[in-house]
Amino acid sequence: GVHLLAALSRLRTKSMIQIDRSAAPETRYELLRSIRAFARERAEEDGVAADDSRLHACAFLSLSRKAYPRTLGGRSQIRWLSAVSRAGADFETAIETFLSNGQVDEALEVCANIGWVWFVYRRQEEGYRVARNVLTAAAVTPSRSLARVHTIAASLLMTEGIDADPGSPRNAAILQHLNAARTISHEIGDPDTLIEATVWEGYHHWFMGDPTTTIKVLSQV
Repeated sequence: GVHLLAALSRLRTKSMIQIDRSAAPETRYELLRSIRAFARERAEEDGVAADDSRLHACAFLSLSRKAYPRTLGGRSQIRWLSAVSRAGADFETAIETFLSNGQVDEALEVCANIGWVWFVYRRQEEGYRVARNVLTAAAVTPSRSLARVHTIAASLLMTEGIDADPGSPRNAAILQHLNAARTISHEIGDPDTLIEATVWEGYHHWFMGDPTTTIKVLSQV
């Protein structure tokens, strides 16, 4: 611990890292982008970039598992939401690493665990792009993470803006995601995600000015 702090202090003195105290009392140390790029190039030259990427991806998968329940509620919710939001680039890099290594289940899990943060911080476009990329690579094997990512994708599309045309490509995509989430949740016996997807579908029909279908859908909850 003492040696690590001393090393960080030296890097700070040389202006090689920056300090982020926005989530006080916690302090986050970040390498400058130029230093990151240089380190990545050296790692690739030394042939250790792949190992470093895997370690990085596994670390942020573990962090996403820890963060997920804490971003949904509790006294530390705001702090965790902020921390995950600030580390968005790292989580996205982890997802890309898992996808490039064929570890789609891990990519789905990271995406599912941080999806609420995109919603809260109104980063719908960014979130949907990542979710869509993961879903494109996902196999048809049903899982809770797969159902959750479909639900996240639908909610991000819905909250990005209302499209008054029920037959528009975006509204079609919303219903496809929700139908997939409900089908998968029912198949694997995941009532929580099934309820969440059903409620979002009810909201969608309400936004489309169809209260009759809204009531019909929500009556299934």
